[in-house]
Amino acid sequence: MIPTPIATHFAKLYIDFLTDMKAAGARTDSIALVHDNTEYGASVANTITTAFKEKGIDVALDMAYAANATDGSGMITHSTRSTFTTLPPAKPLAGSERGT
Repeated sequence: MIPTPIATHFAKLYIDFLTDMKAAGARTDSIALVHDNTEYGASVANTITTAFKEKGIDVALDMAYAANATDGSGMITHSTRSTFTTLPPAKPLAGSERGT
């Protein structure tokens, strides 16, 4: 049985992912973290931010979106125009699991 993922699992997976990206030559020294604005989303983001700080990874931008949001293009446009790597949210935008 696969355990339900918890915030520390997400943090470890993102750190492993960033380590692999850096080894492949990508810039990973400054991160934008995107999450929903629920208590769960904020809690996961706080755990990830703490884990990143422990590893010396800078969270340059912390962006929360409404949990019922269906369009995150403004956030993505903002983050891609900046000088940091944007991590995808741990929980997809509403509707995105259906490809909309």
